[in-house]
Amino acid sequence: MLNKKMVTSAILLGMVGTGFAGQAFAAEGDMQTVDGSKGENSADVITRGNLGKIDNTDPNTPLPDGDDRWINVTLPTEVIFESEDEATITSPKNYQIINKSGRPVKVDVDTYEISGGKGVPALTQLNLKRTTGYEGNEIVPLVATKAEVQKYTINQELVRLANNEGKFADKTDADRATNFEFTGTMDKDALSEKQNYVESKLSFKFTALRMDGKTVEEAKTN
Repeated sequence: MLNKKMVTSAILLGMVGTGFAGQAFAAEGDMQTVDGSKGENSADVITRGNLGKIDNTDPNTPLPDGDDRWINVTLPTEVIFESEDEATITSPKNYQIINKSGRPVKVDVDTYEISGGKGVPALTQLNLKRTTGYEGNEIVPLVATKAEVQKYTINQELVRLANNEGKFADKTDADRATNFEFTGTMDKDALSEKQNYVESKLSFKFTALRMDGKTVEEAKTN
């Protein structure tokens, strides 16, 4: 009997932020104008600081939005997909990405790298499918045609998740986690006699968002 199980590992490569500008609190990033023609010649600037350990789970921590230190995400270290009917690819549906940060977070699929395995010629399509969350793409293609041993540059937004209190823009009970699974197709005629594994690595990229669900760059252009 042929062994048709295909294996892929999902790892967190790094925590990618977007700079030190933005809105860590309601007014951070906003500008005020002092207009002498209106009799104005002074201004107050709210100033906050953080001394000691940083708590990125507390939404009130004085950290600039977009700072990597806001990122606190939990996800699997290894996941599996397989084909049971010699045609379609399935996986468990309970793989989960959870945002534990005090800020919302954007999750991008960065790369998908196939390093080897006798099952590679039989893999014809592979997708990552998520359930809940905001913006992004419900389905992100990882392999669109017959697979090869190579690194696929994906660079697609998968989802935006609320902070650990369920806050996202004007929502107060928003999704702070999403499940994901694999879908796809295979060519049974391309299977070898045994050990049809696909050894691979899925890499995610994370960006800390403002409380309104925008990146720092998006806030600057809107």
